[in-house]
Amino acid sequence: MDRLNSIFKWIEHISQTLDFEKRIELVMEAAKELTDAEASSLLLLDKRFDELYFVCATGEAGKQVKNIRIPLGTGIAGFVAQNDEVVIVNDTSKDSRFFKGVDEKTGFKTRSILALPLKLSLIHISEPTRPLYSSYAVFCLKK
Repeated sequence: MDRLNSIFKWIEHISQTLDFEKRIELVMEAAKELTDAEASSLLLLDKRFDELYFVCATGEAGKQVKNIRIPLGTGIAGFVAQNDEVVIVNDTSKDSRFFKGVDEKTGFKTRSILALPLKLSLIHISEPTRPLYSSYAVFCLKK
């Protein structure tokens, strides 16, 4: 029942703002708390360059990842984006898909990951029939 109450609390909190960026931050904080993760992040796929970039990131290295871009297919997030699959990695040191570059740049130690594609698209105005971005969420879970 505590988990359900937490979900309702977050829904109420998120619904109190109309600011899109603030809502994304609140959703990622909620996801981090509800999954008992150390951090969470939302990445968008820039299809023009086939790269993922961080839109929102929580946790101790959240602000440091803002300018990091990850090539499509690189790392767990890149694999998820390329294959449209949910991936759970309990020990990143034992998974060859894990990309250490973000950890090296931030000093954060990712031990496990839950990554999933989100069916959310932003439409580029000049090409309204083709989504330009796709979203992917990554959670660094506690052990």
